Amino acid sequence: MRVDKQVGQASSANLTEQILDQLRINQKQFEKQCSEIEKQIKELVENIETEDEIEPIQNRKPYKRN
Repeated sequence: MRVDKQVGQASSANLTEQILDQLRINQKQFEKQCSEIEKQIKELVENIETEDEIEPIQNRKPYKRN
């Protein structure tokens, strides 16, 4: 009976560690994606600002979507 309990606790602890490891990996991937999105947003803002310098928004023709 005691051996079964210890094995159960060990496998539970092992599973907990695996879950925590996966959560850490997910967090790192999430942070990397956030960083990438931040870069893209900055680029978009810079592009918009550049376009505004070239052609002010009021003078632009509406963009036609398909």
